[in-house]
Formats: sequence, C-alpha cells, structure tokens
Amino acid sequence: MAGINPAAESPGFKKAVLTPRPNFRLKSVEASLNSPAGIYTVGWHMETDKTIRLRVQVPFDCEARLILPFSNGREELLRAGSYEFHYKAIKPLGEPPEIDGPFNRLKECIPVRPLLDKYFAGWQNIPRFHGQDSLARLCEIPYLHLNIDNIDLLKKDVEKLYS
Repeated sequence: MAGINPAAESPGFKKAVLTPRPNFRLKSVEASLNSPAGIYTVGWHMETDKTIRLRVQVPFDCEARLILPFSNGREELLRAGSYEFHYKAIKPLGEPPEIDGPFNRLKECIPVRPLLDKYFAGWQNIPRFHGQDSLARLCEIPYLHLNIDNIDLLKKDVEKLYS
C-alpha cells in the first residue's frame, strides 16, 4: 500500500520508484523501508473521499521517482529530503462498490453516500440487522419505503462517479 520499490536500473536502492496505493477502506498508511542506501518512508492519508495528503522521505544521496496516485500519471523526481503533497484525486479513491452486494458494504463507501441520500432518503435509519441484505431486497421491505426503480439510477451515477 506504500509502494516502495527499487528502480530496475539502480540496484541497492540508490534510486527508488514510489507507487503508493490509497484505498477508501483505510484512512491512512505509513511505511518505512530500511534499504541498503538508507530509510525510505511513504505515508498517505485520505482527508476526504477525493483529497490525499502524501508524505515522502528519501535518504541522503538517493533519489526517487514518485508516481502520485489518482492524478492521471503525474510524476515527481525527488532528491534526498522530506516532501509533502496535498491534492484532489481525479476520481474517488478505491474501487466502485457492488450495488447488488450487501448493504453494509455499500453504505461504508464514502463517495456513494451522497447518492444514497439522493435516491434513498432515510437510508441511515435502516436497521443494522438488514446489513447483509442487498439494496434490492431492502426495497421489497414495505416499512423501509425505498423505491426499487432508483437502483438503476444509483448504478448509473456510481458508474459516472468512478469513470
């Protein structure tokens, strides 16, 4: 998840390739690698569903190529030192949720919550014991007052959000 890798053209970690992989299921990750050339550190923190704070440390007399996640391939060449990047991702972090899967997983997906508000007002009040039910199954329960026709609208908006 921190993505600390040696550069193929420079064995011994004098050069590194850093490819962090943020995921919405974790709020933050920090890792250090004590390489033969020194300690590399990469940490990321998700401040919102689309905002990332990334911290990197490159050891003395080394360099690293940082590929910023969710930035359309933006790269930075870093010399020895400490760096911090704070930016908006081009899309929500992580994979799109399964609309047909368990409702608990769907409601955990922060980027989808505004869409749940839009199409299924009151979704926060669904009892926890229904968590393993799919959204389609929940729409069949009369006392929840959910409209099954909105599932297709939700799917289309989720596809747009993650494309």
